[in-house]
Amino acid sequence: MKLFELTQEMEILQHMLEEEDCDQESFNKAINALNIEINAKIANIGLLVKNINADIDAREQVIEALQKKNKSDEGRIEWLKSYALAHIDKPVKTPLVSISKQAGREKVEITGTIPDAYLIPQESKQDKVSLLRDLKAGMEIAGAELGRGDDFLVIR
Repeated sequence: MKLFELTQEMEILQHMLEEEDCDQESFNKAINALNIEINAKIANIGLLVKNINADIDAREQVIEALQKKNKSDEGRIEWLKSYALAHIDKPVKTPLVSISKQAGREKVEITGTIPDAYLIPQESKQDKVSLLRDLKAGMEIAGAELGRGDDFLVIR
């Protein structure tokens, strides 16, 4: 993107800056070799900076638009999966896709205060692995009960 017209010499320097292997020492040698007064060099550097900033702004807008599009597409994927999950009764297999419904894994749902035996010593954190194991074994644990996670689709 060009906001400002540059002299031919400065355009050469701008192209040099756009090269990945351009280093500051090479750029300094090239700008020092220009046969124009220092104020003109500095003014042109200001224009180069403005042009580069415009490029950065344009890329940031593209990135923002793409991130917004990704978020929107992720939502649509969830809609599609939700619809398929609500209507699937047996696995669907085609040469291009295989879709099946899988029961959610058992999980611990914390409903109250958990006994200290199920706390992992550190920042007072529940040991859900032990809670799940003991709840599956039929133990009654104050503050926890056995539940089931949401069903989900497996798409390969």
